[in-house]
Amino acid sequence: VNGLSLAARAHHIRPSLPVIFMTGFADEYQAQLSGSVCLRKPFKAAELITAIEDVIGRPRRAEGEIV
Repeated sequence: VNGLSLAARAHHIRPSLPVIFMTGFADEYQAQLSGSVCLRKPFKAAELITAIEDVIGRPRRAEGEIV
């Protein structure tokens, strides 16, 4: 099972489940699963933090803010 299939199955069971794809094919994945966030590899730690904040609905931190 690839990541997209797994995410689709998980969304069938729990539609509100947040999904972050980490792939070299980010555009393809995002178009196929609404509500998901895609990171194109390679990505920076700050980009991952922003993606997590996006899917859990938290306000974004200011750039340079210490976590």
